Amino acid sequence: MAIFSSGPKLNLSFFILLSCLSHAIISSLLSGYGHFEFVRPAELLQPFTVELKAEPGPQEKISATIRESSTKDEIEGYDSSSPIPEGTDPGEQASIPGNKAMEPSPDTISDKSIDTPSAPDLTTAETARSRIHLATDKMRLPAPIRSSEEFIGFRKETLTYKVSLHGLPVGSAQMIATNSNGELRITTSARSNAALSLIYPVDNVTETRMFNGRYIMTTIRQHEGSFHSDVGFTLCLGEKSVFWADRLKKIYVNSPIPTDQTMDIISGFFFLRNQELEVGKSLLLHIYDSNTYSPTEVRVLRRESLPLPGFRDVETLVIQPILKSEGFFRRTGDILLWLTDDEFRVPVRMETDIPPLGRVSINLISSEVEM
Repeated sequence: MAIFSSGPKLNLSFFILLSCLSHAIISSLLSGYGHFEFVRPAELLQPFTVELKAEPGPQEKISATIRESSTKDEIEGYDSSSPIPEGTDPGEQASIPGNKAMEPSPDTISDKSIDTPSAPDLTTAETARSRIHLATDKMRLPAPIRSSEEFIGFRKETLTYKVSLHGLPVGSAQMIATNSNGELRITTSARSNAALSLIYPVDNVTETRMFNGRYIMTTIRQHEGSFHSDVGFTLCLGEKSVFWADRLKKIYVNSPIPTDQTMDIISGFFFLRNQELEVGKSLLLHIYDSNTYSPTEVRVLRRESLPLPGFRDVETLVIQPILKSEGFFRRTGDILLWLTDDEFRVPVRMETDIPPLGRVSINLISSEVEM
């Protein structure tokens, strides 16, 4: 009571101190939260048709003739005086019989470097066709089966989360997804803070990469309490097979998968974000996890308004994947996901069970996107 009876100056100083302390507390509560920048995870490509009516030029006609004849043994009725197609290597032009302007001098040719042909000379078009055909066969890559735009349409997305146990912060998590020249890379990490690490340390890192639209490579390193794991696998979509390895136990397995639409859990989650989601309906994802292929049902349970840091509410869809494996999510309870109910489908919250600890919630505190 003495502080209020010492005069107006002391009372004013007290209220100024109280105001500064209140601002400091509010600032400290909000300082850990970044800004929120939502964007649609992928822009799906739309089919279109282009009709070309222009008359092809002479050079284009030659190229078309070569392509059309690439599966035949010879070209009938072709004029050997036709010009050499553009793009033929000068060294290859020099070796074309009948092209005297480009033929090397006999003095420069070793007897061992070339055999005298016993068959009739090839025409210019036949030689060019043969060389183009061989080069194309050597350099052609198999067509991609999946496209990175099915999963990610931006350059980079960084999502940062706070991990809480019974309302108390116990750790952090982060998900970084990039799409660089068609190569997909998604890295997720979850770590306990210093206080929880004394009781139950958690340090999990998972990386998923997709190459050429035909290979999905996943590595999963887990440390939860006394549990340690270091496994990885490569999905060969074209061959419909998977190579799985447990690096700690030195176990290696090659096995078939039933479909080239198989994904790991992380890429499957990003694929899910681009699908049409409707309350009361389910989707089926082809998931490979923990050395097991498992068709996974994903249920859309309900809509729910969810508060975000910074006094902002967002409408969400509550999703429940029915997981049957214990690879990435080593747990016994159900998993619930909250995705924003808009075109962005940003995961703003997740809840799951960790048996020794109880119910754990993971809440978004920052979202950053690079287009």
